[in-house]
Amino acid sequence: MKLLLPLLAAVLFACKPISQSYTVTGNITGVEGKVYLAFLQGKMPEIVDSTTASDGKFEFKGVLKTPMYAELQSEDKKMIMRFFIENAMITLTGDMEQMDSVKVNGSAENALFEHFTEVLKNAGGNRMEVMDSLSFANPKSVAAAYLFFRQRVPYLEAAQMREGIAKFDTSLTKIVYLQQVADRADVLDKVAVGQPFVDFELPDAQGNMVKLSDVAGKGKYVLLDFWAGWCGPCRRENPNVVANYKKWGDKGFTVFGVSLDRTREQWLDAIEKDGLEWTNVTDLAFWNCAPATMYGVGSIPSNVMISPDGIIVARNVKEEALGEFLEERLGKKK
Repeated sequence: MKLLLPLLAAVLFACKPISQSYTVTGNITGVEGKVYLAFLQGKMPEIVDSTTASDGKFEFKGVLKTPMYAELQSEDKKMIMRFFIENAMITLTGDMEQMDSVKVNGSAENALFEHFTEVLKNAGGNRMEVMDSLSFANPKSVAAAYLFFRQRVPYLEAAQMREGIAKFDTSLTKIVYLQQVADRADVLDKVAVGQPFVDFELPDAQGNMVKLSDVAGKGKYVLLDFWAGWCGPCRRENPNVVANYKKWGDKGFTVFGVSLDRTREQWLDAIEKDGLEWTNVTDLAFWNCAPATMYGVGSIPSNVMISPDGIIVARNVKEEALGEFLEERLGKKK
């Protein structure tokens, strides 16, 4: 793999015609009305252009400083497809009823990213190692940098992120994806184990403004828990958190939940169904949740354990590890 991947990238990029602008020509059966082009350069797609499709045909034109991962959206802002866009003549052909079969031609970055996707489907338990091989074997590819940013970084510590950035060509260090990795590493430094917790204030389920400092640093271990009602893994972890809350709640432990939900109804319904009796807050901002950004949260469920005196002592203590952590520290208390 390490020999074939750079060769594939070299062939793809050598064959790419030099262009100073992009033209995306779509011919997708079933696409009608307003069509939006959005770039995935932050936590949420950012719409940059729109046009009108007729009989499935549409076109976008523009200029890019660097290739971008893009999303095509329908009139109701729902995702149609995603692909890499760069300064080139790019065509999209297929049927909206079979979006997996839509063909993207003209983008070398997209061809490489599609190759990454196929390889990862068969990676099995070696997914992380394979992902590293795919990314770092193509140090000049924006698609490789995006793969590292989107799928690998959420599982890395700050030092590992910086090591990863250093493996890409210096021409890519200022692109939005690697710049966000660098920014995330800086954020994690501020909320690393051994650092004091960072305070924030949001409304709780009753609409009252609540601060983390209302409970953190007050003599109890506090699990700062990032979750959402729409998040399946979060809902599966909630019974474990509830069980530990009931077992250790009167012995020096509590939970402070931060939801990344988008609607109040979904948030409150999940709190009730999962029996979350502790303080829960939200800004209903989805992935733009302010405390999640402040604590460098890249995936959920995610948590931060804060000591009785307000120091961060662990991150992502889940499943059996949560009970073991509390047993070790609170189990011998009278």
